[in-house]
Amino acid sequence: MIEEQSTYLTFNIGNYLMAVKTDKVIKVLSVPNLTQIPDNNPKVLGIVNYLGEIITITDLSSLLGFDKQVTGIETVIHSVMFDGKKYGIGFMVDNIKKVVLLKETEIQPVTEAGLPFDPLFVHGSIKTTYGRAFILNFQGIVDIIFFNKML
Repeated sequence: MIEEQSTYLTFNIGNYLMAVKTDKVIKVLSVPNLTQIPDNNPKVLGIVNYLGEIITITDLSSLLGFDKQVTGIETVIHSVMFDGKKYGIGFMVDNIKKVVLLKETEIQPVTEAGLPFDPLFVHGSIKTTYGRAFILNFQGIVDIIFFNKML
C-alpha cells in the first residue's frame, strides 16, 4: 500500500519554525509596499495590489498571539485556498525555509502544554532538518480573521 504524502512550506516566525500545506499557498512574495488602512485592526498591516488583486496583509505572529510583530527578512505568504475558494489574504512571516515532502504518519499530535499560541491554530508537528515545526491550521486562522471582522 502506498502511503499518501504531502508537501509543506516551512518558515520562521521569530524563533518558531512553522509549516503549512502547500496546497493552501498561492504565492510567496518579497515584502511589498503596503498601503496603510486608517483606523484598522493592528493585526492587519495594510493592503497591496498584486497583479490587479487587492491582498490584505496580516501579521501572522500577532494573529497567533505573539507579543512581538514579525521582524527580520520579511516575506508574505500570499492567499490561501479552502474548498476551491481563494481568499485575498497575505500572511507576513520572518523568512521561508524550504518545502518538505512528508508522509501523513510523520505528523505528530501536539499537546496544549507549553504551546506558545492557541492550539486551535495547530494541526500537528513534524521533524525537519531545521528542528521541530508546528503545522499551522490556516483554516482556523482564516476563520478567526473573518469571525473577528478584521478584514
